[in-house]
Amino acid sequence: MIHFLRIRPVKVNSDNKNVTHILNVGSSKKYKLQKVVTDILNSCSKKNIGLQTNWVPRTENKHADFLSRHTNPDDWSIEKNVFHDLSCTFGPFTVDRFSTHYNAQSSRFNSRIWCPGTEAINAFSQFWGGDTNWLVPPPSLVAMTINKIIKDKAKCMLVIPEWKSAPYWPLLYKDGGFRDFIKEVIYLPRYNIIVKGTGLKLRQNVENVVESSGVGENNVLRSLAGKMALYIVDSKSENTSKKYFAGFNRWKLFINEHGFSDLPAEPVHVALYLTFLIDKHSSPSVLQSAIYSIKWAHELNGYIDPIQAIHS
Repeated sequence: MIHFLRIRPVKVNSDNKNVTHILNVGSSKKYKLQKVVTDILNSCSKKNIGLQTNWVPRTENKHADFLSRHTNPDDWSIEKNVFHDLSCTFGPFTVDRFSTHYNAQSSRFNSRIWCPGTEAINAFSQFWGGDTNWLVPPPSLVAMTINKIIKDKAKCMLVIPEWKSAPYWPLLYKDGGFRDFIKEVIYLPRYNIIVKGTGLKLRQNVENVVESSGVGENNVLRSLAGKMALYIVDSKSENTSKKYFAGFNRWKLFINEHGFSDLPAEPVHVALYLTFLIDKHSSPSVLQSAIYSIKWAHELNGYIDPIQAIHS
């Protein structure tokens, strides 16, 4: 990758003043940081790359720490044995509304962004009536979740912290008692209940691919792996992600009907799917949507793009 930057200026934007300072003058107190800076500057010097630094205030940096902010709020779940006991008593629960592929408690689940197996992006876009919903929302979405329960007259189990000072508490409790739509309240133990999630695994997937390409931990290019994962997640707007999600679902339905994997996909299967669309006289826009949707889903999950394999 570094050969693409040869004889070009590279601008480093950071909302951390220490980063810009250390890149400019080094670090006399931290040997490891000094070594990293030295490696960066040496690599840039060998390739005649001009390095410029720029400090950006956090208020102006909308993309700072995007990946962690995107996943942390709902990256937790309830222990399987606890869920099993609750499901036996109050379930079975037919859909997990706030989940992802690695912590879903039900075969049907909704997620914040696309992931393998998700039934829908954004639980609030779905109708909750008619299901027995398992709801473990992030605290910031509890009030919205309660209003959605009331609006859809949804049957559910809502698992939330007992924060009486939280903005959502008056929606549940008033005049010395819980509101009428709440049928039963149970208190879970304080310990051995919560399972911390593993995140989107994008960073780890990207780092694994980077390492397998020969870029070791001490190579300056390794520091770009985390940013690569961030840019993959942040590369599409919400509307575009929904469009790609719908396109990927069409591919998934097609290939699953024939007994093959949708993710990761075999290049020849994708080629057959595109042939199928062409044979149906699909428009160029439909073909383009299919291609980019499959490509997007694979990149998002750290898989090799089967479309690229078709072209090569």
